Amino acid sequence: MRNNIISFIVLILFFAGISACHSPEETSNTEKRYGINSVTASFPYEYSTENNFPGEIDYANQIITIVFPYNYPKLSDNILPYECLQKVKLSAKVDNNVIISPAMGYFDLTKDCYITVKNQTTNTSQKYKIIAEIRKNDACTIDRFSIPSKGLTGVIDEKNHIISIISIADIGEQVAEITLAHGATCTPDLQNMALNYDQEQTVKVVAQNGKDFLTYTIKKNVPDKIAAGIRANSGKLLWAKKLSEIGITSKNKVTSLGILDDYVIINERGNGEAIYLNNQSGEVVGKMDISTTVTGDFGNYYMTSDNANNILICNYTPNGTTMFTVWKANGINGQFQKYIDYKAVTAGSERFGWSISIQGNLDKDAFITTPVFYKDSKVQFARWQVVNGVLQSQIPTFIEMKSLVNSTWFKQADVIYTNPSNTESDYFLASYAKYDVDQKRYFLWFNGADNTIKAKKEIPSSINGPVTAVDYIEFNNIPYVAHTIVNGFTWAVTGSDIAYMYDLSTQSLATPIEICETKIYGGIANDGQNIEGASDVVLRASKDGYYLYAYFMFANGYVACKQYDCIDQ
Repeated sequence: MRNNIISFIVLILFFAGISACHSPEETSNTEKRYGINSVTASFPYEYSTENNFPGEIDYANQIITIVFPYNYPKLSDNILPYECLQKVKLSAKVDNNVIISPAMGYFDLTKDCYITVKNQTTNTSQKYKIIAEIRKNDACTIDRFSIPSKGLTGVIDEKNHIISIISIADIGEQVAEITLAHGATCTPDLQNMALNYDQEQTVKVVAQNGKDFLTYTIKKNVPDKIAAGIRANSGKLLWAKKLSEIGITSKNKVTSLGILDDYVIINERGNGEAIYLNNQSGEVVGKMDISTTVTGDFGNYYMTSDNANNILICNYTPNGTTMFTVWKANGINGQFQKYIDYKAVTAGSERFGWSISIQGNLDKDAFITTPVFYKDSKVQFARWQVVNGVLQSQIPTFIEMKSLVNSTWFKQADVIYTNPSNTESDYFLASYAKYDVDQKRYFLWFNGADNTIKAKKEIPSSINGPVTAVDYIEFNNIPYVAHTIVNGFTWAVTGSDIAYMYDLSTQSLATPIEICETKIYGGIANDGQNIEGASDVVLRASKDGYYLYAYFMFANGYVACKQYDCIDQ
């Protein structure tokens, strides 16, 4: 779909006028500098997150250069036609008491344009020339390196341009798989030439613009880690895929994710085939057969996975359904078998399976949890325990969470434990339930010994969105928890369709780490209302322990991956 966007932009030029007039953006409260502080451009009638192009302001020569990418969308092979610049919307941020004339609005950037920036306080003016430049990408990085035949992934030191291959055994001559910055080339061509990786190798990466380049050293090495946790500012969006563009047929019915081997599986309820992606690139690899779990719209309702390639799929039990069933398989080609079959005590009133989570390893020790609604007028969840690979009972233990308002406890909730072997370990709750003391909504950290609230993070009433998914991991000796906040409305809401992560070594939820920006990856910004508020977030560490991956998804929106590392650079 996005590959057709250029044709669409060119087409509208025949039907839309070239000139328009809009007011400049509201003046900023920043300290006065040059009057005009920034200029950005965008194409009309196009709502992609990439549709935002910065201007470079040369204050000395009074020239503003709007930079457009050579390829648009940026990661496509589509060359941006110069004609697309005939109607471009400009906006600016200016100092207080500064006005721009003509007003910001639509400009024809195939011609030289001029604006006057007037400071009404000092009664002085400056005239700026605005020009457009279609610029080839100057990035020249290797973003991913692996040797699939040996199951090895290179650890990339971005500062020193060193790729470390962690291996005690001989590697020999192998063909590598790499991901380069868009449009860049690598010499020698690692994907078509076998090199001996028992010896140090040097490669040159040249950017799309043919000018910028970097030289990488590839060697067998064990890089140092920082003392604990993730490296500051190491987070980067590894990939993002719109659900409607990867073969999902009912993107509004996508509920959850599973991580198996090197793949991200996407559960689309009611569909017997689950699309799975390469976990490093986001590219579609194939479809997993989950047909044995599908029994109508509420059959394969939610999916989760452990850290040992086991995957669970459960049903949801509204409308008089009495049996809560969980199916289990191992690996991407695994065959699903019934794992849990639990009959609700009160048919039609107890609801299980809106979400399901695993903490631990189903082949060793683990807890399986799912929220339970409309049972005994309590805010509670069901917990099954696995010890030494054996499910202890088909009948769960019910855990009541204190200090929450029962009348606000419905659907849209998720629970995850911290320790798969300790029934009194702490756990986290994502939900829409209110705290009974102040009637506010929070993301909650519970003391597992007495089920009281240990710490909380307020979800402001202005958001009014449920926290619908949660996951927990220990990475480089530091515990982390992540959750989503979902927008289920028909209008954009700041602070929702967002994912956060917390460093729990502080024993607080006060300072979240933003995994993704608000209002970009959710349904409203993309393919429509996320009616059920469905989302998921999954934390996984790489096998070598150098990378932490946060996978997140919003129904009717995107599935994406954020990467962090603990490399001492």
